[in-house]
Amino acid sequence: MPATTRKGKAKSASSGDGDNPSETEAIEAADDRSGRARKPSKKQAEINEDKQTAVKRKLEAMQKEYKKLKQQAKKLKTSKAGSKTSESAGNASESSSESSSFSPESEEEDETVATTRKHQSADATARLAVCHFRVIARLRLAVHRLRATARLPVHRLRVNVHGRAVSFVTSASWSFAISPLLAYCTRPLTLAPLATTLLGPFIIIPTPFIPTAPPSPLALPPIITITRPLPSWPLIFEQPDHLGAPPPALPAQAGQPPTGDLKDPPFLHGRTPTGKPKAGDYEAHVNKMIVRACHQYEVLIATEDAFPDLGTQDGWATQVWTDTCKRTQVFYKLTERVEKIITGRDSHARGGLRDKIRPHIAATYGFVTDGSERAKGANRERYRFLLDCDASKPEPVFHYKDVESRSGFAHNVLILRALQDHWFADGTSPGIKYASQFSPIREVTLALVFTTIQFCLDQWADGTFNKHHMYTEKAYKSQYDMHLRHIRDWCAMDVNASRTVRQRLYDRARRASGAAPVTAPCPGLSDSSKERLRAELAAQAAACDSDAEENA
Repeated sequence: MPATTRKGKAKSASSGDGDNPSETEAIEAADDRSGRARKPSKKQAEINEDKQTAVKRKLEAMQKEYKKLKQQAKKLKTSKAGSKTSESAGNASESSSESSSFSPESEEEDETVATTRKHQSADATARLAVCHFRVIARLRLAVHRLRATARLPVHRLRVNVHGRAVSFVTSASWSFAISPLLAYCTRPLTLAPLATTLLGPFIIIPTPFIPTAPPSPLALPPIITITRPLPSWPLIFEQPDHLGAPPPALPAQAGQPPTGDLKDPPFLHGRTPTGKPKAGDYEAHVNKMIVRACHQYEVLIATEDAFPDLGTQDGWATQVWTDTCKRTQVFYKLTERVEKIITGRDSHARGGLRDKIRPHIAATYGFVTDGSERAKGANRERYRFLLDCDASKPEPVFHYKDVESRSGFAHNVLILRALQDHWFADGTSPGIKYASQFSPIREVTLALVFTTIQFCLDQWADGTFNKHHMYTEKAYKSQYDMHLRHIRDWCAMDVNASRTVRQRLYDRARRASGAAPVTAPCPGLSDSSKERLRAELAAQAAACDSDAEENA
């Protein structure tokens, strides 16, 4: 078979004709050039170099992680061996304090002390990790209880922190869940700062109650470090009024809901709706239940927290739905769709109050509506005066009865009108139906009215009415907190007097609604009358016995 390659041709040519060596060398040189690898371009070389660098970095990171895991495994192994010879937990603090004040006499003793401390630290870290998993398990049990009963009992604790009486308000299931972690803390640790950091929505506060900002992780004692936060869950948190007002109460009917699996509320005509959830998507009786739950939810917005967080919203939705089911004795599961309908009423509750207040702003505070430049300038000056914008720490004056002299705190005529129009319009209004929530008028309710009035004033900030200005939580949550702080400072000056003033506000609004006044219970017999009648009854009984003996 004839040779088909160049090399074969070259060999055949050289073998056939030895007089032409230059041609043979040229063919061999061409073969060498074709066999060499092609040199990459500059851009391709940079790409290849970047890839190699990335691979090296990943390899180094993996090696570091491997070393770290290897060291942790070694520490755990040594901690287990050292725990067999360690003392009991009660003497751990004493031994640590002695070791800290111990002065080693040689390098060997110094290394021994350091090794012992490392073992103790690793042992503590391992036990804390185990404790964390116990907390997770108990939290799952708490979630199961919440799903089964739809309500968590409130659990109140009182502890002594640095010689001060501290009230701790949480739920029984949360206390049950975090108990292993709190019990693990050594004696020098105080319960207050640790629990404050771990509980999140729950607050440990000295009485009387004055709400504070969310706790900072820096409040955690330096002796212990939590690297992963506990899981949050929407729990019912009852925030007590520091002036002794009745606790949040939406009284439910007696009886417990079924413990078995509950059915989903039936849709209208059995068709699953699409689009935004609404009460009209369900059958008539479920529609009425949802509307009732929404009304109760709006009452909580008005009297407990005007801008609740997501966890509080979910807890309230569960509370009002459970109460509605108990009252109607018809039990359905709180589905995600129904929960969205209920929690979506927060903006509606604030917007309804805004619509009642806005028409009275211009007449109450003297804004001019003719649109002239002179009127715009006067309106801007009036706005800045009412909001106290020129002060370093503004204290709005629009709620005073006399804004010029700043007298009559919370007695502006617009405040009573807002209460009457929104919550006390008639005998079936929320202020009458849920009297325990509004009597006396709560601080939260006044703060919500103040915030809504400020929003309506902000619509006049540039001198003319701006209908595009929005009443959003992001813009007015901080203003609400400021007004609530001012109101609570005012109430704390004289608790009894301020409570009387707020009770008078409620009584005036109730009378304006046309509802029957709250009558005191009929008094019974006095103690002296009871004693006299008791002796008389005894004498009559004795006379009856003597007559019976004579007749016998």
